[in-house]
Amino acid sequence: MGDRQGRRLLPGGRRKEAQGPGGYFYLSMVSWSRLAIGFWTQEVVEEYIDRIDRAIAVAREQIEDRNDTAWTYFYLGGALGSRAGFT
Repeated sequence: MGDRQGRRLLPGGRRKEAQGPGGYFYLSMVSWSRLAIGFWTQEVVEEYIDRIDRAIAVAREQIEDRNDTAWTYFYLGGALGSRAGFT
């Protein structure tokens, strides 16, 4: 499944990404799946890092703005764990 297909699966597509970390986390996992099956190119590594860092940043922004939910912490934990395991 490509990114475009995956974005359609998210409720609201890109708008959902802008509202919380879930969409960014999902997209980072799409990039991670490419790495996991052997596509270790500089482009894919950078894409993964950009996406996972954005998921972390969006979650932290929501927490700072007191606009957080349990899902914010779920995605923040997943993103931090994934990022830590990568570095």
